[in-house]
Amino acid sequence: MKRRTTLPALAALGLLALLCGGCAEGGAGGDEQPPGTGGFQPGPPGQPPPYGSGSSYTSGPGGGETSGPPQCDETLRRCPHTFSLPQQGGEKAVEVRGTFAPDGWKKGVPMALEDGVWSAEIYVPWAQDVEYKFVVDGNWITDPGNPNKVDDGQSGYNSLLEGVTCDDWICEPP
Repeated sequence: MKRRTTLPALAALGLLALLCGGCAEGGAGGDEQPPGTGGFQPGPPGQPPPYGSGSSYTSGPGGGETSGPPQCDETLRRCPHTFSLPQQGGEKAVEVRGTFAPDGWKKGVPMALEDGVWSAEIYVPWAQDVEYKFVVDGNWITDPGNPNKVDDGQSGYNSLLEGVTCDDWICEPP
């Protein structure tokens, strides 16, 4: 007589194997991180999420770890943006000032001259418009390479960088 295995019996065996798979020595449990979690560190005890850091996702066959941006609220995200200004002539110092930081109008970011272009990489707020100007040897100018301008409230204009988003942001502490 031939014995038949029914589908419900196979499903029950599969479920039993799945449940007991972590029971063997070296299985799940303990303080080890599950594969592919990137060693996420949730941050100091008592801090509300999501202020952790670490790799946030896996990709590809086998789940090789890939670094991803830290997880945080969009209001804390900052994207890198390079401000640049072609060399005008014999200027000695150029900086960029603007709404990219709380003190951005008072404290400028120095720009470096390389191959005839002044530039500075600044982390700007996620998806927010940024008003800015260049200060060239003490003289305030708008960005000649950016036609987007807004009234500065002082009978002049500021250059406008429209909201930037990016794949590799950083998180600014609250």
